[in-house]
Amino acid sequence: MLRLIHFGIRKTAHVTEFGIFSITVFRGIRAGRSGWKFNWAFTTLVIAVLYAALDEWHQSFVPLREATPRDAAIDAFGALLAQCFVWGYATRRRPFSAFFRGKADPAEKQEEITR
Repeated sequence: MLRLIHFGIRKTAHVTEFGIFSITVFRGIRAGRSGWKFNWAFTTLVIAVLYAALDEWHQSFVPLREATPRDAAIDAFGALLAQCFVWGYATRRRPFSAFFRGKADPAEKQEEITR
């Protein structure tokens, strides 16, 4: 049981680590522009997958570590999952700031001000 928990924690860390890496790379590729474009996300995924493969190759030279394609695939999944979140965030219709203020549409807010 403990072995299974340890395995789950390690693999969740892989997904989280590469998710954060993927979001960071996406922001760098986007370079201050707003929105979401497929080629930005695709380039991000290619970079993340190549980095995952390079990391596994590096681990093959480290004593007491092993390189497995499964870990690279888990890393790639983390990057893909993060890009799904980025897409959802970048393409939603209502900005978070309006959501938290309680008004989703700026026209509604203007109407409230003019009353």
